[in-house]
Amino acid sequence: MDEQHSSIHQQRPELKIVMLADDDLSASEQIQQILKQHQLAELENWVFPDENAQKLRSEINPRWVGELPITYFSDAAHQRNGVSGILSEQDCNTMFAKIFK
Repeated sequence: MDEQHSSIHQQRPELKIVMLADDDLSASEQIQQILKQHQLAELENWVFPDENAQKLRSEINPRWVGELPITYFSDAAHQRNGVSGILSEQDCNTMFAKIFK
């Protein structure tokens, strides 16, 4: 997580952003501190429970092999497009342009 998430959230507050940490529950406090540090604590955020991590990954995307970070963009029809790796602000804006055309 970096300043880019905060910047996108500030520039486009109408977007629904959900943060999902692929950490176990023992990291919850640290995750919340990082979210606060980047002014993202008010966003919906989730942490995988220890016992169901693989099942949850599979439900999110059966083809996902665990590469991180991964970002999913969903359009108004709930069609999802996953992008692996770190995205630049320009990458995000390109995806937004496709979603909001």
